[in-house]
Amino acid sequence: MENQHAILFQVHQEDYGADIRHILGIERMGHLKKVSGLPPEVRGITKVREEMVPVIDTGVILHHKPLSIDDKSKLLIFSSQTGPAGLLVSDAKEMIPINGGDIKPFHMQADCFTGVLERNGELIIQLDPDVIVEKIEGFEAISERFEREETAAGS
Repeated sequence: MENQHAILFQVHQEDYGADIRHILGIERMGHLKKVSGLPPEVRGITKVREEMVPVIDTGVILHHKPLSIDDKSKLLIFSSQTGPAGLLVSDAKEMIPINGGDIKPFHMQADCFTGVLERNGELIIQLDPDVIVEKIEGFEAISERFEREETAAGS
């Protein structure tokens, strides 16, 4: 099996990972524009490389508690079916090489978890950003709304 890489990140002081193939980039959390009427998982929007990106709070999704935004906060940018989106995380720690066989199946009912990686005696749950987006009710409509507003502002 070919070597892969995972990005390790923290959410409320717990370590998680994601296959690097899902991630387009890691950005510092810039100015966050709050938008009324969004589900609690979507904190608002921010501008990343001239694009408006919805910000998904992984703290709400994984721990039912919003993340505090500070100097360590990062956005993991990924491409969803509706365009770029950002996962707000407490910190992005490092990129590590993994073998496909290093990730063990996760046998609980949790669609966004793809498996568990054991590293230095620690268990790290692997997440799939695409599935996280699918679980947010109305996310596709939210992305389309931001895209329309961005297009109208640019006209």
